[in-house]
Amino acid sequence: MNRTIRSLRHSLLLGVIAILAFTATYTSGQSTDEARPTPIVTFPVTGNLGSGTYYFQMPASLVLPGTGNAVLEFTPPDGGGSMTVTFSGPTCCPPDAYIGVTTGLSDPIREAARFNIPRAQPLLITVYISAGAKQTVRFRLNFHIAKSGDGGIIVTPPPSPTPTPSATPTPSPTTCTDLGLAHFSVVEVTSLRKVIKGMLGNVSTTAFSGARRLQWVEVVDITNPVKGPVLVGRQPFTDVPARGTINYSVEHRLTTPHRTRYEVRIVYSPYNATDRRDTNDDCRSSNNTTRFQRTDGGDVLILDELPDR
Repeated sequence: MNRTIRSLRHSLLLGVIAILAFTATYTSGQSTDEARPTPIVTFPVTGNLGSGTYYFQMPASLVLPGTGNAVLEFTPPDGGGSMTVTFSGPTCCPPDAYIGVTTGLSDPIREAARFNIPRAQPLLITVYISAGAKQTVRFRLNFHIAKSGDGGIIVTPPPSPTPTPSATPTPSPTTCTDLGLAHFSVVEVTSLRKVIKGMLGNVSTTAFSGARRLQWVEVVDITNPVKGPVLVGRQPFTDVPARGTINYSVEHRLTTPHRTRYEVRIVYSPYNATDRRDTNDDCRSSNNTTRFQRTDGGDVLILDELPDR
């Protein structure tokens, strides 16, 4: 009898251990395989992940025609980091279905995006995170769809920022920065998906500090000279340390496999030139565009290899 009870207890204990192991794997594991994205059944989605590209998917039952409203809140680690979120589907989504921030600070960040969803369909959510070795980014992603004619939009993106005077003393008029691009790399993930990535460098001894959404790295497809440049994507940034770099990464999804040529640009909003900041004034624009693509598979050039003044 005692032997039977001990055997039963042992079986129950193994069962509990198996359940706990399954739960830990299910709740903590995030897919890095685009063909097997992590399913989303409810929002918000929260996580604490290190550098990498992660894939989530919303089933068509959760995606109705209307206006998609997404809000991303995340806290970079010490030294800053990057995080981008891209939504895509069979007939969705436009270039503005994208949230992305690169920062050299560890202050909490909140960014939002609004975009049109023409019909019910599954949506793939691609999350790209870049942080230091052994560092993680804690984030919270919320999403809501406002149906056509529905005035009850739960998630409302914040208004475009209006630059205001800084609480700190205004830098002297001689403050000047020089951001530049050396070249970029193209990673062919699949025949229909490429990632254009590289480094944006500050080759001056003055730190760059700009208002949110007033400057970004822009990737355009220049394959067809007749059609002209086609926007692939943008990655906003705010701060670049003096003599430092930040990473950028933009994804390009193709409809048919073919060779591509790209141009990468640093672009400033017209409001950048009229605000009161002078820590976001780029002294030299000649190095703000590059078509130079690395083909040797090497790493992106470090800052010291960027052209200096």
